[in-house]
Amino acid sequence: MNPTHPTLPAPFTPETLRGLPLQPIFGHIVPFMKDPLGFFTRCAREHGDLVPMTFFGLTEYLVSHPDLVEQILATQHRSYVKPAVFQRPVWRQIFGNGLVASEGDFWLKQRRLAQPAFHRERVDGYAGTMVEFTRQLLADWRPGETRDVHADMMRLTLKIAVKTLFDQELGNRADRIGASFERVVEEYARAEFGVFSILEGKVPTPSSIRRHRPIAILNREIQRVIEERRTSAEDRGDLLSMLMSVRDDEDRGMSDRQLRDEVMTFFVAGHETTALALSWALYLVGRDPSVRLRLDQEIATVLGEKLPGADDVEKLPLCRAVIREAMRLYPPVWAMGRAAGEQVRLGNHTFPANTQFYMSQWVIQRDERFWPRADEFLPDRWLDGTEALRPRFAYFPFGGGPRRCIGQAFGLMEAVLILATVAREFRLQPLVGLEPRPRALLTLRPDGGVRVRIERPLTVAHNGGGNGPGYRSPD
Repeated sequence: MNPTHPTLPAPFTPETLRGLPLQPIFGHIVPFMKDPLGFFTRCAREHGDLVPMTFFGLTEYLVSHPDLVEQILATQHRSYVKPAVFQRPVWRQIFGNGLVASEGDFWLKQRRLAQPAFHRERVDGYAGTMVEFTRQLLADWRPGETRDVHADMMRLTLKIAVKTLFDQELGNRADRIGASFERVVEEYARAEFGVFSILEGKVPTPSSIRRHRPIAILNREIQRVIEERRTSAEDRGDLLSMLMSVRDDEDRGMSDRQLRDEVMTFFVAGHETTALALSWALYLVGRDPSVRLRLDQEIATVLGEKLPGADDVEKLPLCRAVIREAMRLYPPVWAMGRAAGEQVRLGNHTFPANTQFYMSQWVIQRDERFWPRADEFLPDRWLDGTEALRPRFAYFPFGGGPRRCIGQAFGLMEAVLILATVAREFRLQPLVGLEPRPRALLTLRPDGGVRVRIERPLTVAHNGGGNGPGYRSPD
C-alpha cells in the first residue's frame, strides 16, 4: 500500500461497518464508549481512511490518512469550523470563547493578540521557574519508595502553569484547584459520552449539576487574580500581564471575560497535556534500560554538574526525541474534530455543510504505513533522518495549520527541561503488574496513574584515559 495515497471506499453507509451493528437511537455510541481507542482503531484498520459512524442519529466520519487531515487542518482550513461539540454547555462553561473554541475574525484577532505572549524570548524566560519547581518536587523523593509519578507531574505542571500565567504560587490552594480540575475533566467525559449527553443544555442533568461547583472554584481563582491585577496595573512578567497589555487596532484590550476564557484555555492546555507527555515518557524510559543508559550519557555530557536551561533544550536531542516519541504513542490529545462550514470535497467524496469529521492522533500515529514497528517505543526514529520521509500530518499531537497549538514551544521546552532534571537525579522503575492503561477522556490519561519505584541513577564517570564516559553504580 502506498502511504501517500488514502484508501477511499466507494460510497457507503454506516451499516457497512462489519461487526459494529447500529443500535436504535444510539447508533455506534455503545462500542465507542466501551473502548474509544479500540473503536477508532478498528474502524480505520478494517474499513479504510474515511469511515462513517453514527452517534444519536447523526452520521459523522473518521478520517485516518495524513493527506486528508492536511486538507482539513491546513490546505482547506477555511472550509472547516470547530465541530458542534464546542457549542455544548460543557465546553462553553470550561473554555468560553477562548482560542480553542472561537471562530472566524474573532479567533484571528485573539490569536494575534495572544501571540506575543509566546514569543521565544518570553518563553525562554520561564525555564528557570520550570527547573526550580521540579527541584522542589524532587526534594521530597526518596530512593526505594514507590510513587504515582503521574500525580506528581500533574501537581508540578499545575504549579508551573499558575506561576507562569499569574506570577503566583498556590501554597495550600494547590490541592483544591487540582481536585477541581480533575472533577471538571471527569464531568466532561460524562457530559460528552454519557447517556444524558443529548439532554445537555436542555434540562439540568446529573453531570451539569456536579460540574457547577469545580468550574465555579476555577472561575473564582482566575477572576480574583484578574481583579487584583486590574487594581495594581502591575506588569509581573507573566502571561496574564502580557494579555492585559495588548491592544487591538482600535486600542482596545481584552475584557475580563475574554481574559478569563483565554487564561482557562492556556491553563488547561498548558497544565495537563505537558503532565501527560511527561508521565508517559517517564514510564516508557523506565521500561527501556538501553534508552535510559543513553539518556544518562547525554545529560552528563551536555549538562555536567549544572542544571538545564533554555539554551540546553536544543543540545539534548535524545531528551527531545523521547518526548516526541511518547507523544506519538500516547498523544495527550488523542482525537480532534472539524465540521464542514460549507460543501466540501475530501478525497473523492463530496460532503454537505455541517458534516462532522474526526481525526485521531492515536490511530494515525500508530499506523504501520507511516510508522514501522508502530507500537514500539523507538526514540531513534526522530534522530535517524526518516522524519522527512513521512507525510506531514502523520504526526500532529499539537494539531496543525493556522490553529496549531499556540503554546507548542512552551510545552516542549517544559517537558524537556523537566525530563532532564528528573533523569539526572533519579531512575524510575515501573512496578510490574501495575502497568498503566490509556483512558480516553478529554485527554489520554494513564488509568490508575503511573506507579514507579524511585532509584538513584547510574553515575557517569569520565575516564582519565580519554575513552569517553563510563558508568558506575552510585556509592
